[in-house]
Amino acid sequence: MKIKICGITQNSDVDIINEFTPEYAGFIFAKSRRQLTMEQAQVLCQKVDKRISKVGIFVNAPMEEILLAVRACDLQVVQLHGDEPQASIDTIKAQQDVAVWKAFRIQSSSDLELLQQYTADAFVLDTFVQGEYGGSGQTFDWEIARMAASKHKLFLAGGLTPLNVKQAIEIAHPYGVDVSSGVACGDKKDREKVEQFIRTVKEMHAHA
Repeated sequence: MKIKICGITQNSDVDIINEFTPEYAGFIFAKSRRQLTMEQAQVLCQKVDKRISKVGIFVNAPMEEILLAVRACDLQVVQLHGDEPQASIDTIKAQQDVAVWKAFRIQSSSDLELLQQYTADAFVLDTFVQGEYGGSGQTFDWEIARMAASKHKLFLAGGLTPLNVKQAIEIAHPYGVDVSSGVACGDKKDREKVEQFIRTVKEMHAHA
């Protein structure tokens, strides 16, 4: 079970992920309260433990901005969280040696049809909130995610916390879990919450 800690914004966040080494760390380039400038992201990404893959999150960004971020921040994964077409994924992969994930905001099981229109290295399912492209901290029906996880490499996002992640995994059986506000205290990542989240997921994996 892969773990992504998203919304890394400061040095203390990097210290925490370096201590507990989730598989992925997410840096948000899109408009959001956790948005980073290219310069901020570059400084933080240089400090990330090499065992952790760096994910850049973009929403309907210009292609040149995405490709610049991949090079400047040495990203291993690009996560497209907007309305990007398959052509965007193909262009990125043609120009850079990175994985590309496509995120979708889920309201109902009919939204899963969108996944059929894409070929991506993985999919991220997040909660649909009117006017937001993610990071709302709200959960959605994990039974829907379970349907998608049986066919696709899937990261489950949206409202996960150390207290509900076990149930979410038991229901949805995703490839990975993606958490941001659920392990934060205000704008900072909370060391105890990160430790508890990662330990809960790893313990499930050990008993599986």
